[in-house]
Amino acid sequence: SQWGAYGYAQHGWTYDRILAHYYTGTTLGKAAVTSLRVLVAQVKKTTLTSATPVTVVDAAGSKVQLAAGVQLVLKPKLVLAGHPELQAPLTFTARLPMSLDGKPYRGKLVVSSDGKLVSVVDVLGLEAYLKGVVAAEMPSAWAPEALKAQAVAARSYALANLRKKQPFDLYGDTRDQVYGGVVAESPAATAAVEATRGQVVLFGGKVADTLFFSTSGGRTASA
Repeated sequence: SQWGAYGYAQHGWTYDRILAHYYTGTTLGKAAVTSLRVLVAQVKKTTLTSATPVTVVDAAGSKVQLAAGVQLVLKPKLVLAGHPELQAPLTFTARLPMSLDGKPYRGKLVVSSDGKLVSVVDVLGLEAYLKGVVAAEMPSAWAPEALKAQAVAARSYALANLRKKQPFDLYGDTRDQVYGGVVAESPAATAAVEATRGQVVLFGGKVADTLFFSTSGGRTASA
């Protein structure tokens, strides 16, 4: 219960106490996974832009360099202008966050197509991902201990719900948890992520499936 975490933080509870209250019988431990693949787009067309030079690597390992300021319109045929020889999926890397339809993302962007839709997967570090999640899932003006509890819960949820044998680990929306990229980040949320770096909720020696929601009315049931 996010409002519950907020209330307890207002009453002086620390984030570890809040987590132990809502996830009964759990302990805190360290995450083993350090990077994630997050599906951020699955559309008929998207525009990728970058203020810095971009390196593109295709499925065969061929590499091309694109100049700063590039603007690429990506469609289901997935043919890169000037480089028709490149084979999907295409991995785009730049020094600064690249943007999809004006929305910047950290990490590498892997673009593929099923012939009807273009899929874009953001490959980035776990902690960088969380900076775009915590501020999207909980108001950054809330008490620091509530934000820390959210950071640990979000980190745990992500690792407990990784998809196997899929081209991505997590959805970037409410099918998993909301990941807003760079524009969603805030200093308070970032501080909460950094203060709890690597910490996850454990139950029975495994990362717990830490479901969370706005409010519970004071009571919860087994997930």
